Amino acid sequence: MQDGLGIDPVSMIAIWSFNILGLFVGVLGVNRLLLKGISPRTLIKLGFFILLIFHTQMYFLFASTASEEKFYLPLFLQGVGTGSLFVPLIMNMVLSVPKPQMGLVAFLGIGASFLSFCLAIALINFFQLYSTNNSYMDMATSYTLSNEIVNNERDKAIDRYTGVGFRYSDAKQRVEKDFQRMMKKESSLRAYMQYYSFIIGMIFLMLIYLSLDHVTSKEKRAQRVRMSKILFYMVRKKRFLRSRLIR
Repeated sequence: MQDGLGIDPVSMIAIWSFNILGLFVGVLGVNRLLLKGISPRTLIKLGFFILLIFHTQMYFLFASTASEEKFYLPLFLQGVGTGSLFVPLIMNMVLSVPKPQMGLVAFLGIGASFLSFCLAIALINFFQLYSTNNSYMDMATSYTLSNEIVNNERDKAIDRYTGVGFRYSDAKQRVEKDFQRMMKKESSLRAYMQYYSFIIGMIFLMLIYLSLDHVTSKEKRAQRVRMSKILFYMVRKKRFLRSRLIR
């Protein structure tokens, strides 16, 4: 995000401070909701929904010129969503471990967190390089000498440089470098937007899966209740008929 938007590292400190604050608020809030009896499944869906809002906001915030103040709220929401997912997932992982192996919970948690972090960084870097290269090649095929719009913009840029005292050859070289720099930045922005659109789709599918699984579990419970009522009725009827035959 820092390279794509051109934000300096000092400004990134303030942005990530809001992210850490959101993580702190999310963890405390989820702990409070768990103590009130809210189910972990509901909190997991809440965390994914908040992350869906964050990725949707980030998709529309990417531009060639951006102000760091616009990213305070999205990064805060990311922290809240991550904290909302962190506590229920840790609880489910700890509760699924048998009692004789409870001493390995901390090791498993740290190991899983480290492996997932490394895998996420590797996938993000690969996706960014792959998508950036594809976007750059697509733009390079469009920004050719046969494109009249590109030629007009180049001529205007050359005229601006020659108007301030540059020679034509030097002005042409500067314009070519400016176009190359612009294409790299635009391809990087496109790669980020493709990444966030992909994550939006994945989170949306995850929310649908969690909702459908919740509905099917409700249906299964209702079916079990109906079957138990039917069995109870059949047993009572069988006992009633047996008592009538004995009489």
